[in-house]
Amino acid sequence: KYIIGAIGGLDSPLTPPMKGEVATAYHIAGLSREEIQQRRNEVLVTGKQDINRCADMVRDAMSQNYICVIGSEGKLRENEDLFSGLVPVFE
Repeated sequence: KYIIGAIGGLDSPLTPPMKGEVATAYHIAGLSREEIQQRRNEVLVTGKQDINRCADMVRDAMSQNYICVIGSEGKLRENEDLFSGLVPVFE
Protein backbone atom coordinates (compact mmCIF):
# COMPACT_ATOMS: atom_id res chain seq x y z
CA LYS A 1 0.00 0.00 0.00
CA TYR A 2 2.72 2.48 0.94
CA ILE A 3 4.72 1.75 -2.20
CA ILE A 4 1.69 2.14 -4.46
CA GLY A 5 0.82 5.42 -2.74
CA ALA A 6 4.36 6.73 -3.05
CA ILE A 7 4.63 5.80 -6.73
CA GLY A 8 1.18 7.29 -7.34
CA GLY A 9 2.46 10.55 -5.92
CA LEU A 10 5.55 10.44 -8.13
CA ASP A 11 3.86 9.33 -11.34
CA SER A 12 0.34 10.75 -11.23
CA PRO A 13 -1.13 11.99 -14.52
CA LEU A 14 -0.43 15.68 -15.11
CA THR A 15 -1.98 18.31 -17.31
CA PRO A 16 0.44 20.34 -19.47
CA PRO A 17 0.44 23.28 -16.99
CA MET A 18 1.09 20.87 -14.11
CA LYS A 19 4.00 19.35 -16.06
CA GLY A 20 5.48 22.83 -16.35
CA GLU A 21 5.10 23.43 -12.62
CA VAL A 22 6.75 20.11 -11.78
CA ALA A 23 9.59 20.75 -14.22
CA THR A 24 10.15 24.20 -12.70
CA ALA A 25 10.16 22.78 -9.17
CA TYR A 26 12.69 20.09 -10.15
CA HIS A 27 14.86 22.70 -11.85
CA ILE A 28 14.79 25.03 -8.82
CA ALA A 29 15.61 22.08 -6.54
CA GLY A 30 18.45 21.07 -8.86
CA LEU A 31 17.06 17.57 -9.47
CA SER A 32 18.11 15.77 -12.64
CA ARG A 33 16.08 13.14 -14.49
CA GLU A 34 18.53 10.54 -13.22
CA GLU A 35 17.95 11.55 -9.59
CA ILE A 36 14.18 11.46 -10.06
CA GLN A 37 14.41 8.00 -11.63
CA GLN A 38 16.68 6.85 -8.80
CA ARG A 39 14.03 7.96 -6.31
CA ARG A 40 11.41 5.90 -8.18
CA ASN A 41 13.73 2.88 -8.21
CA GLU A 42 14.32 3.19 -4.46
CA VAL A 43 10.58 3.31 -3.79
CA LEU A 44 9.99 0.24 -5.96
CA VAL A 45 12.58 -1.89 -4.14
CA THR A 46 11.43 -0.83 -0.67
CA GLY A 47 10.31 -3.77 1.46
CA LYS A 48 8.29 -4.21 4.61
CA GLN A 49 11.46 -4.42 6.70
CA ASP A 50 12.62 -1.04 5.33
CA ILE A 51 9.35 0.57 6.40
CA ASN A 52 9.42 -1.12 9.81
CA ARG A 53 12.97 0.18 10.41
CA CYS A 54 11.60 3.73 10.15
CA ALA A 55 8.80 3.14 12.67
CA ASP A 56 10.80 4.12 15.77
CA MET A 57 12.16 7.25 14.11
CA VAL A 58 8.69 8.36 12.98
CA ARG A 59 7.17 7.56 16.39
CA ASP A 60 9.90 9.59 18.15
CA ALA A 61 9.45 12.57 15.81
CA MET A 62 5.67 12.51 16.19
CA SER A 63 5.88 12.35 19.99
CA GLN A 64 7.96 15.54 20.08
CA ASN A 65 5.12 17.49 18.45
CA TYR A 66 7.36 19.39 16.03
CA ILE A 67 5.90 21.47 13.23
CA CYS A 68 7.87 22.33 10.11
CA VAL A 69 7.18 25.57 8.27
CA ILE A 70 8.83 26.54 5.00
CA GLY A 71 8.43 30.11 3.86
CA SER A 72 9.96 33.48 3.21
CA GLU A 73 12.96 33.93 5.48
CA GLY A 74 12.00 37.53 6.12
CA LYS A 75 8.46 36.67 7.21
CA LEU A 76 9.68 33.80 9.37
CA ARG A 77 12.21 36.07 11.09
CA GLU A 78 9.49 38.71 11.65
CA ASN A 79 7.51 36.04 13.51
CA GLU A 80 10.33 34.04 15.05
CA ASP A 81 8.78 34.36 18.50
CA LEU A 82 6.23 31.78 17.30
CA PHE A 83 8.96 29.17 16.75
CA SER A 84 11.35 27.39 19.06
CA GLY A 85 14.04 27.73 16.40
CA LEU A 86 14.69 28.58 12.75
CA VAL A 87 16.80 26.30 10.59
CA PRO A 88 17.80 27.39 7.07
CA VAL A 89 17.08 24.65 4.56
CA PHE A 90 18.53 26.26 1.44
CA GLU A 91 21.85 28.01 1.67
